[in-house]
Amino acid sequence: PYVDLHLDEEDSLSERFTYSSPKAFDIAVIRLPHIANYTDLGVFEQSSEISVRYITSPSQMYDPDMIVIPGTKNTVNDMKWLDDTHLSEAIKDAAQRSAVIIGICGGFQMLGKSISDPDGTEGGGTARGLGLLDVETVMERAKKRRGFRGYISDPTGVFETLKGCAVSGYEIHMGRTVMSGHVSEFTSQGTGYCRENIYGTYIHGLFDKKDVVTGMLGSVANRRGKAVDLTVFKDHGKYKEEQYDALADVLRRSLDMKSIYEMAGLRHD
Repeated sequence: PYVDLHLDEEDSLSERFTYSSPKAFDIAVIRLPHIANYTDLGVFEQSSEISVRYITSPSQMYDPDMIVIPGTKNTVNDMKWLDDTHLSEAIKDAAQRSAVIIGICGGFQMLGKSISDPDGTEGGGTARGLGLLDVETVMERAKKRRGFRGYISDPTGVFETLKGCAVSGYEIHMGRTVMSGHVSEFTSQGTGYCRENIYGTYIHGLFDKKDVVTGMLGSVANRRGKAVDLTVFKDHGKYKEEQYDALADVLRRSLDMKSIYEMAGLRHD
């Protein structure tokens, strides 16, 4: 049977990329050509009041409440794509209007002043970033992979009230990003930086904790003069478990599980 479940998908096969109209609270996500780990945004599906729109041109930007630049498998080429499509100009224009902009992993790297690839890790060369954060990135051959448990350190702008909120997730990226000017630490352990309403982090799973996602949405909604029901949110890990439990229930109802267990040589009481 067909059922409405929110499950993680392959990056290149997602139906979530189908363009949708803005809702009461609107999040515009830049659909990069090499987009990766966009499941960071699955937490927002818990609310029917929130639209998560994947956009590919400035004409689709409108006036979102938040702009998210997600991860990518090729930061240098996707940064050039932002310039070619003029989305970089649209993002910088939004920043001048004090829009809330969040970059995750490759998106964080793009928020900086430059991305260099001296060893040809992603094809080589150097790309000029958006220049919204005083950070610079140099690609390295070794990929960083680790789980993360930390907190929001010294947030600026609209997220000031989130200081100290626990964050857990993971890092998986090429490159090292360092400060080159005045920025504040956004996520702890040097994993992210911010300035005013511009936020960048290497942490996938930034939004997964209930306190973080409701704090962010509440702060932006108040600033924009909107009301969003935050009571629907729970930790994203718990929400995903509920979705997989619902899938399991559908399978049990729809399949001859006794025969399947027998074919697998498993005991079924």
